[in-house]
Amino acid sequence: RREGLVVPFTVAENLALGAHDEPDFRRGPFLRWRRIRERARAAIAEFGIRVPGPDASVATLSGGNQQRVVVARELAGRPKFIVAENPTRGLDVSGAAFVHRTLRDRASGDDPAAVVIISTDLDEILALADRVAVLVRGRLMPVPLEERTRAGVGARMLEGGA
Repeated sequence: RREGLVVPFTVAENLALGAHDEPDFRRGPFLRWRRIRERARAAIAEFGIRVPGPDASVATLSGGNQQRVVVARELAGRPKFIVAENPTRGLDVSGAAFVHRTLRDRASGDDPAAVVIISTDLDEILALADRVAVLVRGRLMPVPLEERTRAGVGARMLEGGA
């Protein structure tokens, strides 16, 4: 809520924050609100945002739906590289499952993105990552496949490369 959204804005306005400089959504210095609302309707459908419409205030949405607005905005342009930091912190089970599914979808398919997940939730890392590394004393240390368990990653973190 503090960093990803402008809470007094509508869903369409929050989604426009990621599209304000795209030629399809502006004419000179002016935004094309009709096209922005069309994109917002498409994002509402694609990301399952439960909201009456694109002109609804983000402040009226549940936390999970607010998170979906942020995810929709950030992934709308089909980026080639995604960095997700603690992507499910504070979400309920269904919201977390949605974020996990969306990240997996973006990392696969016809035009996959590279996805880097930085998380304090070890279970999340183990569930999503195909490569795992730990940062210990400023060094990035890969965790071999056979050690990708809670105990194995914990041991890597404690050994510190010794």
